[in-house]
Amino acid sequence: MEQINSIRILENMKVSELKSIAKEAKLKGYSTLKKIALISRIRKGHTIRDLKISELKSLARSYGIRSIYKLNKDNLITNINKQQPFRKFKEDIFKTDNSSLNNNPFQKLEKTFFTEENYFNSSLEKTPEVFELIDVIQLNKQVQKKFKIHETDYKIRFKEALIKDLKLCNAKYKIDYTHKALDSMLKLAQRNSNYEKGDQINIIVMNPNLKNTISTGMKSDNFLTNLKSIVGNILTSDETIDITETTFQVQLVKIPRGSNRKKIINLSENIKTKNSIIQINNDDNLCCPRAIVVALSTQTNNILGHELDSNKIKQLKIGRKIQKDLALELCSMLTEYNEEGFTLTDIKNVERTLDIQINIICAENLNTLIYKGDDKQTKIYLYKNGNHFDVIKSAKGFYGSAYYCEDCDKPYQNKDKHKCVEEYNICKMCTYFGIRIEHSSSTKNRIYCEKCNRYCYNQECLDNHNYICDYVYKCIDCNRIVLRDKKHKHKCGYSECRNCLEEVKINKHQCYMQHRSQKGGKCINGCCKCDKKIPNIKGNRNRLCSYTEKYLFFDYEAQQETGTHIANKIIAHDFEGNKFMFDTNEEFCKHVISEEYRGYTFIAHYAKGYDSQFILKYLVDNTLRPFTIYNGTKLMLLEIKYLSIRIIDSSNFIQSPLSSFPKTFGLKELKKGYFPHFFNTVENQNYIGILPDKEYYGYETMKTENKQEFEKWYNDKINENYIFNFKEELEAYCNSDVDILRRGSLELRKQFLEIANIDPFLYTTIAGVCMAIYRSRYLLKYTIAVLDKEKNEKYSKQSITWLQHFNNKNISHALNGGEKIIAGAKVDGFDNKSKTVYQ
Repeated sequence: MEQINSIRILENMKVSELKSIAKEAKLKGYSTLKKIALISRIRKGHTIRDLKISELKSLARSYGIRSIYKLNKDNLITNINKQQPFRKFKEDIFKTDNSSLNNNPFQKLEKTFFTEENYFNSSLEKTPEVFELIDVIQLNKQVQKKFKIHETDYKIRFKEALIKDLKLCNAKYKIDYTHKALDSMLKLAQRNSNYEKGDQINIIVMNPNLKNTISTGMKSDNFLTNLKSIVGNILTSDETIDITETTFQVQLVKIPRGSNRKKIINLSENIKTKNSIIQINNDDNLCCPRAIVVALSTQTNNILGHELDSNKIKQLKIGRKIQKDLALELCSMLTEYNEEGFTLTDIKNVERTLDIQINIICAENLNTLIYKGDDKQTKIYLYKNGNHFDVIKSAKGFYGSAYYCEDCDKPYQNKDKHKCVEEYNICKMCTYFGIRIEHSSSTKNRIYCEKCNRYCYNQECLDNHNYICDYVYKCIDCNRIVLRDKKHKHKCGYSECRNCLEEVKINKHQCYMQHRSQKGGKCINGCCKCDKKIPNIKGNRNRLCSYTEKYLFFDYEAQQETGTHIANKIIAHDFEGNKFMFDTNEEFCKHVISEEYRGYTFIAHYAKGYDSQFILKYLVDNTLRPFTIYNGTKLMLLEIKYLSIRIIDSSNFIQSPLSSFPKTFGLKELKKGYFPHFFNTVENQNYIGILPDKEYYGYETMKTENKQEFEKWYNDKINENYIFNFKEELEAYCNSDVDILRRGSLELRKQFLEIANIDPFLYTTIAGVCMAIYRSRYLLKYTIAVLDKEKNEKYSKQSITWLQHFNNKNISHALNGGEKIIAGAKVDGFDNKSKTVYQ
């Protein structure tokens, strides 16, 4: 429906005039409406052709249209439509029948054009043009890691087209657009600071024309409510205030919150903060005896025959004089010990002397148990890190788990699902909820339970197993142990296929490769995760959306003069191109292997043969067990599952050197030329002078065509007396490589998203991407069979000898066709002709 856009004309009319128009338009309920409501109702119902020619000329004049007195009504309407702000209109939008309009001035037309009012009333996700007209510029960012405060300064810029249109509008619409700009700024700040619900935000407004700065105060929700009201009042009352000259400082405070148990990520840092570890700080060789007496204080107040009160125990744990005194007393109780530091022999002597059990967990062995003493009532745990011992107060707290099994020394989360490898002598029929029951072989007397169709070890087992019996039973037909679940009734021979996830008859089921959705693409209908223009509210979230922009591109530069590569410059860029620079591998890994980068994918060129090796060493040194996929000695994938961090190689997707990226993707390099990698030594770190010799650039190993290009570049630099500053060149070269890697990889990702709606970097290789596209788009049902892997199962030689003496060629066994499954159980032999089982 064509609608009036003459805002100024309607606002200048009296209420009586507006009611007269409403009456003529046959609008219901207009008599009780106030002026603002009347204007709104009239604008929704009127067409632009209902305006008088004088009103059209007044409107045309406000838009700056010239020679309006020479134009007729149709020409005036045409010129006004060309000036309509915010929207692009089709040329024929007002090509309608004039007679029909005259007969029915409020006729609904098939084609609608939006006015400023319904533009602002429409939701952001439906009007992406608003983001094309507004720029939110980030000026600078500071992070106070100690207090977890992110401070970012922003400025708002309106595009020229919008500035021109806002000058024609009243204050209301300027305020509306400013509010939308503030919404965009807040979303950007939340995204850049990894905002989580519950974090607090304070927004400070600074403008040279304001007497005082404006602050919203720390809030955990409704961040912009008061600010919008204040900004609206200022823009209404003071036209000298220019919102584009205003600086908005967004302060976001990460609030500590309770969540899952934490595991050790950085050994040197976590060992200080983990409550389950007591550090032993000593400058002598007594760390082990000190750790033993401190560990004993967590079990009892009687330490080496001394009754200690709570104050003494506190002094003992924090390393006061009493700790050394008791450690020396423990040493004196031993006949002999190694004065340079306790060995395993000395620890065994301590166990015998004090009648305790000592367990040692080793950091170098990825936090696994390397020593376990004989089972005693008093158990203590020591933590060995290098040649130093600390105390573990709680094993389950140390591993960040809910439970810890002292029999098999494994942490676990679900007490009902833990299968202890050491519980071979524990009765499974009558053991439940930690009540461990063992039976003597002398009491063995098998008794059949008619309720669950199983045999109990003896009468005691039968009496105690009722709890288990209420949950499971044995099917007589297929011999399977099944749950007494009313929802899922048991069917003999049927089970869920792990491939197609359907309940099928296992011995007859023929399965095929299944369709699988590709990862990383954008949702068909859009959601707030894959479309930043859609507000992040509950109704706009798609739980299955896998779109992500959590990428970090990085590159290592290292010294290699000693034969061992030692990283001395690491530069990383995030998805937006923000730069992070580090001088050591420890510094880089400590920053990125953290909760802040949970769910990220790290990408480096030739990471499988170089960059990933540095990170792998850090993980092993810090007791983090990574998941790896190797191709020979090449590390194709390095994954930290606890943090959902993946490290992949871009050369698995782009089979070309990094130097060819600018030509391949049409990119411009930040730093052209070459870098002398062999010049990167300790003594040259502060070098400033002429270019290093050609040998430092690897000249002898270059290809012929590369040598010619290098010689030209090198001679040009020599002729212009180029001053080589090693620190600046190292940073510029490394930064340029990362920039090329980031832009080239994102260009490849962009093309995959546009063509196949798939994110290649959520896979490990380009082959995996191709297979994902095939399975999600082109795989036909029931075309590619999935076969069970052949298993080299064990068999009894005695059973084979026994079956052979029957001299029956029809008997199938492990060596001639495999053991057959009868009623869900394997049998030694089966004659299919006579239907005879040999067991």
